[in-house]
Formats: sequence, C-alpha cells, structure tokens
Amino acid sequence: MEKMDIFIAKYLYAIGLAIFAVLFVAITVIIAGYSASAPGSNADMFKGSEILGRYFLQVLGYMSMAIFFAFLFRNTSVGIIVYLFYMPIESLLGAAIFHSPTNGDIPEYFPKALFSGIVPRPGIVKFVTSAAGMNTKGPSGETALILCCIYILVFAAGTYYLLQKRDL
Repeated sequence: MEKMDIFIAKYLYAIGLAIFAVLFVAITVIIAGYSASAPGSNADMFKGSEILGRYFLQVLGYMSMAIFFAFLFRNTSVGIIVYLFYMPIESLLGAAIFHSPTNGDIPEYFPKALFSGIVPRPGIVKFVTSAAGMNTKGPSGETALILCCIYILVFAAGTYYLLQKRDL
C-alpha cells in the first residue's frame, strides 16, 4: 500500500467508527425515549437531535488526536498510553499555568477541552464544576464547532506530514 492509502484507510476507519457511535447513540436514545414516554406524545421526538452532529465531531476529534499520537510515536500502544495521559495533563497544565485573570480562558481552547465541550454536559457535571469554582465559559456555539473542525484538520495534516516524512 502507498502511504496515502494508509492515511485514507485510517481516517475512513475513524469516520466509520464515528458514524457507528452516532447511530448507536441515536438508536439507543430513540428506543429509551419511546419506551419511557407516554403513549401519543411523540411530538418532540426529535427535539435536540442536532447534538448528534456535535457528538460526531467530538468522536472524530478524539480519534484524529489518537491517530496523530499513534503516528507521532510510531507505535499504537505507546500512542494510546500518551493519549490517555494527555487528557489529565492538559487539564492540570491548563489549570496550573494558563488559567489566570490576565490569560483569560486559554485552557478552554485546548483540544481536549474543546472536544469535550461541544456536547452539552449533564447537570451533575455543571454542578460539580461550579461548586469547585471552575470556570466553564469557554467558546460555545459555532465558534467551538469551527475550532473543533480546525483541530481535526490540524491533527490530520500532522498525521499526513509524519506519514510522508517517515518510513513505515
């Protein structure tokens, strides 16, 4: 296989997994909502379904970051370990170094924070973060979606660059 074929195969697999995850969540929500609702109250059945598109971007963003780490370290298992440790490290670095009144909310623009913030959080998470005094403003709406798409493209471009410059 050519290097471009490997790159395309990895990202088609990631897109396929993201589509599967979205379909699985959608079917689960429809079944659970239909079984828990009162008979004849299907008027708002698809209310809030735009979250599925956001969830697709979230899953694809996380997977593109994982693919980048796997190619960066040339080993899938090392890439997965670094990916898993990157999540709490980003949070700690963001809170310790960048979060100050002069820096604004820089940590909210890091990849993990953006990817996790585009799908609304359940009420308990908002309660815990507000009780801990954490600021959860960050980008929202179209800005967050655009930034997530930019991060996905940056990770894909980085993966492609690493793939082109290195031997397999």
